[in-house]
Amino acid sequence: MAEKRNIRVDVYGDPIDTTLVNCIARLDELLNSIPDEFRSEVKVETDYDTHYECTSAFLNVYYYRPETDEEFETRLEKEKQNIEDRKLRLQKELEQLNAIEFQKPA
Repeated sequence: MAEKRNIRVDVYGDPIDTTLVNCIARLDELLNSIPDEFRSEVKVETDYDTHYECTSAFLNVYYYRPETDEEFETRLEKEKQNIEDRKLRLQKELEQLNAIEFQKPA
C-alpha cells in the first residue's frame, strides 16, 4: 500500500541582498510566511555562482510538509498511469520483436 510522502516547499531561491539589514528583513518576512507548525523545520542553503570573475550568492529556503489527501491521490493516479503507459510500450516492443523473422545460421 502506498504511503503519503513529505513534499518540499521552496519558499525562496533568489540572490542574497547585499546589505545585512535588507537580508535580515527578507529572512524575517520569509519566516513569517511559513505556517507555524513547520517553522522549526525550515532549511536554509547557500549556493554560489561565478560568471566573468563575479560571484553571486544565492539563498535557498525550504521546508517539508506532509502530502495532502488530494496530492496523494493525484500522485497515485499519475503513478498508475505511468505503469499502464510503460506496459503498453513494452507490449508494443515485444510485438515488434516477435514480428522480426530471424534467419537461422547455415
